[in-house]
Amino acid sequence: RRKLNSYNLFQLTKIFFWENQVNDISPLQNLTRLNSLEFTENQVNDISPLQNLTQLNHLDFRDNQVSDIKPLENLTQLNHLDFSGNQVSDIKPLEKLTQLKELKFSSNQVSDISPTGFLNEITQLRLENNRVKNLEPLIHLLRTGGTVKENLDYGGNEIALHSNPLCIPPPEIADLGTEAILSYFEHPYAPLNEAKVILVGEGASGKTSLIKAMLGETFDDHEDQTHGVRIRREAIPINEEDVTIHFWDFGGQEIMHATHQFFLSKRSVYVLVLDSRKDEKAEYWLKRIQSFGGDSPVIVVLNKIDQHPSFRVNEQFLQEKYPFINDFFRLSCKTGEGVGGFKEKLWAEVWELPMREAHLPVHWHSAKRAFEEMEEDYISYEQFREKCRAHDITEEKEQNILLEYLNDLGIVLHYEKLRLHDTQVLNPLWLTNGVYRIINSPIVAEQNGRFSIHQLNDIINDERYQPENPKAEQNVQGYQAPKPRRRYPENKLYFIAQMMRQFELCFPFDEKQEQYIVPDLLPVPQHALSFAPDEKVIRFVVEYPEFLPDTVFPRLMVRLHQYLMEERQWRNGMVLQEKVLFQSRANVVVDKEARKIQLQLAGERRRDFLTFIRQSLKDIHSSFAELKIQELIPLPDQLDGRPLHVDYQELIGYEKERMEDYFSGKLRKRYKVADLLNGIESPEARQFDYPLRAFISYSHKDGAYMEALKTALSPLLRSNQVQLWDDGCILPGEPWEDKINQRLTEADMVFCLISQDFIASDFCYNKELSAALAAHRKGEKSVLPIRIRECLWDQLEISQLQGLPANWMTSPKEDTVWTE
Repeated sequence: RRKLNSYNLFQLTKIFFWENQVNDISPLQNLTRLNSLEFTENQVNDISPLQNLTQLNHLDFRDNQVSDIKPLENLTQLNHLDFSGNQVSDIKPLEKLTQLKELKFSSNQVSDISPTGFLNEITQLRLENNRVKNLEPLIHLLRTGGTVKENLDYGGNEIALHSNPLCIPPPEIADLGTEAILSYFEHPYAPLNEAKVILVGEGASGKTSLIKAMLGETFDDHEDQTHGVRIRREAIPINEEDVTIHFWDFGGQEIMHATHQFFLSKRSVYVLVLDSRKDEKAEYWLKRIQSFGGDSPVIVVLNKIDQHPSFRVNEQFLQEKYPFINDFFRLSCKTGEGVGGFKEKLWAEVWELPMREAHLPVHWHSAKRAFEEMEEDYISYEQFREKCRAHDITEEKEQNILLEYLNDLGIVLHYEKLRLHDTQVLNPLWLTNGVYRIINSPIVAEQNGRFSIHQLNDIINDERYQPENPKAEQNVQGYQAPKPRRRYPENKLYFIAQMMRQFELCFPFDEKQEQYIVPDLLPVPQHALSFAPDEKVIRFVVEYPEFLPDTVFPRLMVRLHQYLMEERQWRNGMVLQEKVLFQSRANVVVDKEARKIQLQLAGERRRDFLTFIRQSLKDIHSSFAELKIQELIPLPDQLDGRPLHVDYQELIGYEKERMEDYFSGKLRKRYKVADLLNGIESPEARQFDYPLRAFISYSHKDGAYMEALKTALSPLLRSNQVQLWDDGCILPGEPWEDKINQRLTEADMVFCLISQDFIASDFCYNKELSAALAAHRKGEKSVLPIRIRECLWDQLEISQLQGLPANWMTSPKEDTVWTE
């Protein structure tokens, strides 16, 4: 036991005692002249010896083990108190400390902050990383000049609140700052009490039956298999309140897995249903949830134990590997065994969801109901705003927050990337049914995954889906049915194809973009190139040790479709050819069982072509959370006729440490690190650690020019020399104007696509261009005008900057102009 002893120190007024291992501070109790005490980073849990130190005005007790601060209630002279990094849950003793100016209680367990309402002298309040849900006690402080900030600059009247489970107001509103918080409290509010529950698993695992079992409905041995997704909304009594649960029941057919990215969201509860009769791919589904659902809670259900009572999984192994798993249940939907316990656990998880707890203004609830009852299958962004304004939601930032909630609940789907098509707010069933009809079309299947825009009407409005057809899509008991109007308007058919393209489910293979290919539906037979014996060939392997998402390779094919060699693409591979810049060809083949993508490249600049392809893969990998990959370089020699590989990152580590040789223990041979690395990429390619960040400012009417610019710059993008950003990169539900301002501020260069529509656009000209030119004048960033469509611009400031090309363009397809 370590103890602090006092030796005639009664005259002390200040003590600084940091970073020791003291756990007993009783010797301090008689040092009553102390006015400043700093005792951080020790092991103290009992602070009762401080109760008589009434002269203290500065007390810093960070990073100890204190849970009870009652001894502080008599220290009324305190004006600075820091108890961050302790275990305090009750701060009621602070009510009497009315002289406090600085109060820091970060990283504790505080949930009730009402005692701060008595502290009228506070100029700095830190409550980050606690359990605070309700900010109403801070109203007085906010009204008298308190400012909510992410990072304090110690300028006075500052409040730090991040990393708390706020629900009054929700964190999205609190993040808007003081004015938004005060405005929130001027209106009545009520808990959202809604949640999204997503059921995933293989086909016929019993997801639909599980929902029915939870709701006390009759089990059907011949339950129809779900195709696409079914949505069901039910009011469930939980803790004496009605909670509306949006059940999303996903079909398990592999061909539809790629469409899950439309709907798998973060603020949800996931239920993974495994079929006891099959060798289930538990980790496959857990990886998918991890990729799209973040750290959302997951319950794993082992179904049909009446048919296979011994069915088990390694629960401890899975829970350690996937800590977001909250529980496992063995049950039978048919007999009802285990359903009760599972249901109780699921309701408890729903109750704890932060989104369920969020208290929204009452008029927002009214707007939400209006969108739930909306007859339209799709509306424009402006129509969405009009409906919000009709319910007194006038601020654009608040409208965006509501849209994010509607999106996460699955009431609507919102994709900022598709603003060009004037269809941004969608009925989810309308979209998923349209995509499903294309992917499952006999026409597309007969054409080996190909379809034309002119065939979309026959494909999507197939007579099988019309109401008069008895085999048309059937509504299942309790499930939300598609709208009675099953025909899709012809002017929206192209939009559905573009939606598939946006999410890399298909790509155009002709110049007019009228012919499309769905990679997952291509023929199986391989059509790889055979390289000549004397050709110099690079071999490279990208390996996925744990999980190869099934969308990676199709998305890669979509991204690189302009380089596909005619008639040389198949379901698990493709041949790429670039004749101008790289003058090279490549075989790219995926081995799903071995979880790897293999590349072979030959040609004049094969190393640069490989860098280009690798960067495309890296971009795709970045969309998956926690995805582990290894890039492997083959050694020049083989072992018993088998190639041996070395990890690319391992060699990079050698190079950074200036270790020249790599030794293979299996081959008992040394290799030059530089030779191995330079065999697959140039030394210069390894130097682009910090690519140029470029922002594209353009009118949406010039979208074709913007896409042409991106295509022209794609070699620089793939080699990581340039990072482009445009408003199409905004994710569903993100506040678009804030994101644009952030990216514009971060950019090193701004490309302005000059046209009459660009100059006429208030947002492009008055906001984006104005901010870009202001930063240019300060020397903070470069601005490059790109003259795409002739207009009167000579009198504008931007005309004084050096622009490209020398002459106005006549078409976005002028390849030589873009190369300039």
